[in-house]
Amino acid sequence: MTAKQAKEVLIVVLKKNKFNLRKSGVFIENLVDDKGKPYHPGHFEFSLGYSDPKAGAIEYWGMYSVSAFTGDVWETHTCENFSFPELQRIQGEIMARTKRTFASERVARRGFGCTD
Repeated sequence: MTAKQAKEVLIVVLKKNKFNLRKSGVFIENLVDDKGKPYHPGHFEFSLGYSDPKAGAIEYWGMYSVSAFTGDVWETHTCENFSFPELQRIQGEIMARTKRTFASERVARRGFGCTD
């Protein structure tokens, strides 16, 4: 999965959770190291926030990780893992292509500081 595809999976989750992504100033930023690579191989990380042009301030709403192998999505600060039918369908398609399972995500989740 590419970073663009991972962002599309994340957008499905954010819309389900009632984030208004069309509001002026809302942004989703792909977080990468100084070489343009993800910080955790196989996982794309994004920050979600709002830049208020009137206040000159940025409010961060969350940090998210999307697995390139399963489409598993979680908020990395709260360790909330997302699951609902539309996302499960997308994840099933991803796992059919990659031949990976959610069980393979346990170690990666611990790398983010989240446990099962």
